[in-house]
Amino acid sequence: MDWATALPSWFNVLSDVDTINVEFIDNNIIEVHLRDTPDPQYNKLIPIWESDQQVVDIYKELGYSYIENHDNADGFLNNPRIGFMVK
Repeated sequence: MDWATALPSWFNVLSDVDTINVEFIDNNIIEVHLRDTPDPQYNKLIPIWESDQQVVDIYKELGYSYIENHDNADGFLNNPRIGFMVK
């Protein structure tokens, strides 16, 4: 399930940055870091949110593995991340 999204034009000013870590929920950018991710290192890393846990089996059929990794941002997320699908 590869996908692409249009990035805002201000990303152009970051063209000389070595690493850009863009985090999404659905198609909405929620965070941008000019550093690598502290999350597990895989070629493909897809966060799974509590409300989307039904897609785990779909990704497993596509060759992904599930890593449990709960994060609710100290109670600030109504829809906490429960883990990752990785390849």
